[in-house]
Amino acid sequence: MSLFAKEVLELKTRFLLLFVLIAVTGYFILLYYDFFISWLDIDMITEGLETSPLSQYMDTAALIQQLSMILNDMDFYLWSQWLGKNLYQIIILSSILLGFSSFARETEQQTISFLLSNFTRRQIFTSKTLAGSILLLLLVSEGCFLPLVLGSDSVYYYTWSMAGSYLLQMGAAAIFLYAAMVLFSVLSGDVIKPIIASIIMLVFLSLPGLSSHLADLYLFRYMTGFDIFIGNGLHYVSVLVLILASYALLTLSWRIYRQKDF
Repeated sequence: MSLFAKEVLELKTRFLLLFVLIAVTGYFILLYYDFFISWLDIDMITEGLETSPLSQYMDTAALIQQLSMILNDMDFYLWSQWLGKNLYQIIILSSILLGFSSFARETEQQTISFLLSNFTRRQIFTSKTLAGSILLLLLVSEGCFLPLVLGSDSVYYYTWSMAGSYLLQMGAAAIFLYAAMVLFSVLSGDVIKPIIASIIMLVFLSLPGLSSHLADLYLFRYMTGFDIFIGNGLHYVSVLVLILASYALLTLSWRIYRQKDF
């Protein structure tokens, strides 16, 4: 068995669980639109707004009309509840689960000596990172093309080209997060530290979202495909920057791993 196949098999359980999670979550969100909307009582919302002190500062009738239009906009529902919410959160989780233990596990369990006696460091590093990257991109592909597979193309204005654009943008962001996890895993001697580091990293990456002046640095804006949704199309610059950043992180991880003493 090749080292690459061994790495894929070790990630198989996590991958299958994430694959099923995307399929099941997407199925209920994309095909049960009426069920989710039925939880919203427009009359109750209207009554609440009219009796609220805020009603003197806003046109409640116009607000309710806009809300109704949004609720009936299937493409907004597709983006806000799937691509821009649940899917990207699952992909963030996938990036962590597929990368946090890749190298740290070998150090913690003291199996790295066995690997080094049978393979070169380059073979080990390449096999591990390639296996995780391919499985992660498969999960992103599943999520982006799921609306079309479920036959929702007759309901949503969602085409194969749009799905491809979301795949490129979300995939680039996912690989960037995965590359960061690889770096944390290479630096760590146990599997707990990469998880802690990932939480700190995600908090740090969310900070630009708090300021309009830093919107261009907000990773999750690109990961959710916001620019695609509002009609600006694929954000080529962000994809290129994320690819280069991922390459830089993986290169740094390789240099550290190549010189690390075990």
